[in-house]
Amino acid sequence: MTILNQLKADLATANQPLLRPLSKTAQTKVVAIGFVEGMVLKKHKAPAPARLFVLEGRVRYSSKTGDLDLGQYDETDIPVGEFHEVTALENALCLLIIGV
Repeated sequence: MTILNQLKADLATANQPLLRPLSKTAQTKVVAIGFVEGMVLKKHKAPAPARLFVLEGRVRYSSKTGDLDLGQYDETDIPVGEFHEVTALENALCLLIIGV
């Protein structure tokens, strides 16, 4: 079973978003994030520039500049140091690339 398929299977019993590292180099890190509708990745600060991609489902990215609803194949940049949170509007699978 692939990492993404296992992540989706693990969501059946999860009560918070699940994060799975996919790749790491000296400059970048790629993390898969799985959500069940209604789950919230609580407010936190980006340690480095990042980009969030939605592979499946819909999420709401919230920061001091407002809310941004993202659907399948949408993406948004996350500036370094920006406090933000992500809420699943439906079951969702995202990729986070840190260090872009």
